[in-house]
Amino acid sequence: MATRPLEAAELAALLSALASECDPREQLSGRAGDEGWPVDDQWRQYLLSLSAEAVSRCELIGLHHASDNQAMPTSLRRLCSTVSDASFLLAGEERTSSPGAVSTGAIGTIAIKRCRSEAKEVQVTALLRAATGTEYARQCRVRRVVDVGCGRGHLLAELKSALQVPALGLDIDASLLDSARALYLDIDFRVHDVLEEGLLPLLHEGDLVVGLHPCGLLGEVIVEAVAAHGSCAMLMVPCCVHKQRGSLRAARSRAGRELKLELTPSALKKASMALDASATVAPRRARHELRELFRTRGVDIDSEGGGAEMEGVQSRVAKRGLAELAAVALKKRGLPPPTVQELQVAASKSRPDFEARRRISLLEVVLGELLELVVIVDRALCLAEAGHSVRLFRAFEATASDRNLAIMAEPTRGLRSEGAAVKDGESGSEIGSCASQAEESPSQAKDTQRSVV
Repeated sequence: MATRPLEAAELAALLSALASECDPREQLSGRAGDEGWPVDDQWRQYLLSLSAEAVSRCELIGLHHASDNQAMPTSLRRLCSTVSDASFLLAGEERTSSPGAVSTGAIGTIAIKRCRSEAKEVQVTALLRAATGTEYARQCRVRRVVDVGCGRGHLLAELKSALQVPALGLDIDASLLDSARALYLDIDFRVHDVLEEGLLPLLHEGDLVVGLHPCGLLGEVIVEAVAAHGSCAMLMVPCCVHKQRGSLRAARSRAGRELKLELTPSALKKASMALDASATVAPRRARHELRELFRTRGVDIDSEGGGAEMEGVQSRVAKRGLAELAAVALKKRGLPPPTVQELQVAASKSRPDFEARRRISLLEVVLGELLELVVIVDRALCLAEAGHSVRLFRAFEATASDRNLAIMAEPTRGLRSEGAAVKDGESGSEIGSCASQAEESPSQAKDTQRSVV
């Protein structure tokens, strides 16, 4: 974590450095296998020259964190250095640290144990530590917790218990909220479409707005609402930044707009890539071999587009190798099972092209982290420009989720001192719960709002 809040000027300088590596823009949208990509042929030749050992190392830790090879073109080394420096700046000395983390002995209540996976337990625990350890919380300035995309409410229940304040959970999925209400009777859960109905009208002074993996545009709405309000805190770990409306994601900060930092969803999709590509090599190889097998069988798989080889086949089957994957995929198309010779030929013929793509794809991961950092810093700067004290840090290990960059924003103005409780009639309760002001609305199934905990 950053050991101190980052000033707006620091964030603007960081955003400018990152933005300088976003040109040419066609570089951002390309993918391994596209003709003429990478745009710089020197980059391509360098990547293709990497040894098997170097490729494996880069897949494990990232080309940008393993860019000590003097043969690397200067412009590519600059890109890798910029992304790596920014990544480590935000991670700090301890990648799993969070602001004022509480001891693990204080964590582990029933709500966390109800999480449906160990990874989700880690994520909820990390955000709980981050929220309860801030100066904002220690000064008792939190008067209510608002969880946008609350899902079943486990994170919200933990925060309500730890901070001893009212809680409001918002989600568009009525069935999830039915489950949440059955689990946590003392929390106000509301069906509310933030993308259509907004968030700002629901916010009151002293709110702590939280979001665990709000997708794309939902994250933008949360940041803009907190920035506009001015007297709310925010803790958010975003994801899926490519889920935007329209053909471009516009910058949210003034500095970002001055840089004309507009990014396409197709480019931003790279920001959702796994940072550790080593675990996907075997299934990617099997899928590449399967496409070659289809060609051998006379199937025009290339005209069907990317991913057509997996039509009707669950992605996990690719982890079992070509033989099993081919048997399932051919059966789905009504074709005879593969012979041993066909499997051997497919593996042999596809190997050179796969190894080339494997090397070129190392650049995609670098660009993916670049784009994720651009969006995170732009959002943080939007909040800093509005007067918030902002910290950026990695909330939990990548083993729990590759999307682990958190934004913590605390207001520096507008809050009344402790004990100046909001009276009945102002918002419906002594401590300032304003949930009753928002009427329930029908659930609208938009994936971009759901953040299931």
